[in-house]
Amino acid sequence: MRKAAKKAPKKKEPVHNKKTKVELPMSGKKRKGPTSQLSAKEVKERSKKAKSMGFPEGWLVVVGDNYKIKIWNPEGQVFYSKKKAIASMEIVPSSSSSSSEEEEDPGPRQRRAKRVKKDKRRKSRRRSSGEKPKYNLDELGVVEDNPDDLIPYSKPGERKGESEPTSATGEVIDEDDPPWRREGHPFIGRLVNHSYRCAVRRRVTLTGIVTGWLDDTDVDSKGNPAYVSERSKEPAKLFHIDFDETSDITGIDMDESEVIEQLVHPQDD
Repeated sequence: MRKAAKKAPKKKEPVHNKKTKVELPMSGKKRKGPTSQLSAKEVKERSKKAKSMGFPEGWLVVVGDNYKIKIWNPEGQVFYSKKKAIASMEIVPSSSSSSSEEEEDPGPRQRRAKRVKKDKRRKSRRRSSGEKPKYNLDELGVVEDNPDDLIPYSKPGERKGESEPTSATGEVIDEDDPPWRREGHPFIGRLVNHSYRCAVRRRVTLTGIVTGWLDDTDVDSKGNPAYVSERSKEPAKLFHIDFDETSDITGIDMDESEVIEQLVHPQDD
């Protein structure tokens, strides 16, 4: 009897699923290495990402955790930095060097630590005129009061820390000789601004009130003029301005021209 011929087994057709292998754009070769298991959707997304980063068609880019980047060129070569990938585009590879060797993975990129300034203190904001300056003792480095550093009490018209005024002969001049007039002039009771630089080299503006004045005809107990102007070298009117007792300056004297320049909301005479 003739033996029946054996039937050749049927070849199984490949099953297409999401992980179906696709070819790289602009290349007739099948992908090699880790890119061979990408789905068409993943290839499309990575191609779109590469295009958004300025790469030409055929390149693939994926950004993972810690901003770790991975780039494929159309030949299947892998890069782990955009700089190296762009540099490879300028070199024309030969047929022998066009391999699919991958670079070593440098590992997750570490973020740079922010530099911390040694001096963390903020610069204080400038304050509006008339507002009293407030200082933080910790910022100024003041630990405790030293008796030698304390500023003595100042009389009206004298800056704190100034010595008592003396005459040419060395005699101490009495600030109340002659006494201040407390009325009889339209400046009495008016507000005056005074600007100066404080101990921390910041410009401060204080607002005081005119509390007294001396006429150009006033003389002291020895018959000398009460005030002689430094500009005209002639007897002139002098005005005394008092500030808040919490200010660095308790009071100051100004001549008539200085008061007119620094009056707050001057009125028409």
